[in-house]
Amino acid sequence: MLLKSTLVALALAGTALVTTNTANAQNYNRNSPAVTIGFGNVGIGYRNGYMGNDHNWHRWEHRNDYVSYRRNHRGQYHDWNHR
Repeated sequence: MLLKSTLVALALAGTALVTTNTANAQNYNRNSPAVTIGFGNVGIGYRNGYMGNDHNWHRWEHRNDYVSYRRNHRGQYHDWNHR
């Protein structure tokens, strides 16, 4: 009985793994970004950093961060260095 239960459990686990990998492979899109950036903490953006909603100054982690923020949040971005 234990052997039969173990075989059923392994079969179900194997099916789940195969199904998961197949779904990921089918939904893969080479043009979609692998990493996304959320700007939920940014109050006002500048070239050299941003003032967060926590009222603290932060530097952009990467150059592309400010470029992306500038493109998507023009109303909250100032194209000059702060301070």
